[in-house]
Amino acid sequence: AEQEDATAQCTLGGLYMAGQGVPQDFAKALKWLQMAAERGDDNVSRNALETIDFMQQGNLIPTPPPGTTVTAILLTSAAGSKHNNKPGIVATPTEETVVKPGRVVVLHESAATPISFKLMNLRL
Repeated sequence: AEQEDATAQCTLGGLYMAGQGVPQDFAKALKWLQMAAERGDDNVSRNALETIDFMQQGNLIPTPPPGTTVTAILLTSAAGSKHNNKPGIVATPTEETVVKPGRVVVLHESAATPISFKLMNLRL
C-alpha cells in the first residue's frame, strides 16, 4: 500500500474498517480508501468508493475538529468538482447554519463563506 499500489491500498482500507488483522481505525481506513479511489483503475476505484460511501452512510468517518486543514477530493458534480484539490480549514458553524450528520463546514482560502462537505470528500 505504501508503494502506491491501489489494490493494496483498497485492501488495507477495508482491513482497517473491519478491524481484521489490525486495530479498527476508521480514519486510517478512509485515508487508504481515498488513495485507492484516486489512483486505481475503474474496478479498484469503484470498490474503494463503495466502501467510502458505506462508511459515510453509517456515520463511521471521524469528524475533524474546527481548525483542521483539509482538502476537498472526489467531488464529481459540476458544481462540486470546482472545489477538488482546494485546501481549506474546518470551520465552526454559526448558530444559523444547519450542518447535516456526516458533514462539516469548510472555509476555502478564496471563499467568503464556508461550504458544507461530506466527510468522505475531505482529505486530512
